[in-house]
Amino acid sequence: MTAVSEDWRESYVVPHIMITLAGHCAVTRARRPDRDGWKRQMDWDELICIHEAGHTVVAVAVGHHQNGAAVEKTENGCRGIAEHSTAVLTEGTPDHPTFEDFDKLLPDFRKATAYAQLAVGTVGWLSYLRGLWLRTDRILERHWLATKMLASELRDRGVVRRDRAQDLLDRWMPVRGGSMLEALGYQQPVSQYVISTAEIPQ
Repeated sequence: MTAVSEDWRESYVVPHIMITLAGHCAVTRARRPDRDGWKRQMDWDELICIHEAGHTVVAVAVGHHQNGAAVEKTENGCRGIAEHSTAVLTEGTPDHPTFEDFDKLLPDFRKATAYAQLAVGTVGWLSYLRGLWLRTDRILERHWLATKMLASELRDRGVVRRDRAQDLLDRWMPVRGGSMLEALGYQQPVSQYVISTAEIPQ
C-alpha cells in the first residue's frame, strides 16, 4: 500500500467502519456485567436505542456531522436508524432520518466487512476489523454517559432531531464517567443518596 492509500484508509475508510461498528459495539458494552458481576436487564427496544445512539456518538467523535436518530415499532418489534455525513448538511435537508429507504440499507456487519475488504483485501480483513472494534469501544468508553443520555431521549421521544442530538452531545460528550453520580463527582456512600431521595415530598 502506498502512503496515499494509507491516508485514504485513515481519513475515509476507518471512520466509516468505526461508525458502522458502533451500534453493535454499544449494545455489547451495555450488556457487560458491572464490576460486581451484575447485568442490567434491557428489552429489545432499549437496546435498539443504545445501538443508534452509539452510531451517533462515534460519528461525532470521528469528525462526522450527525443528523439525529429515530426508532419505530414494527410488526416484529422495533427498528432504528441514525444518519451522519462527512460534509455539513445543507439547508433544507430534513433534520432527522426517516425509514423511507431503510430496506435498501446494508446490515452493519456486511457494510463493515465490505469496507474492511476494500481497505486491506480479502486476507487480513477480519483482524483489521477486530482492531477497529477495539478503537470504537474505547471511544464509547470515553463517551458512554453521552451514549446513554442520547439513547434515553431516543426511547422517550422516538425521534431525536439534529439540533437536539447536538445539544445533548455538546453537553455530555466532554463529561467523563459511567453514571450520572460519577460524572457529577459525588463521593458520598450510596446509602446517603437513598436517604436524601426518601426525604423528597410526594
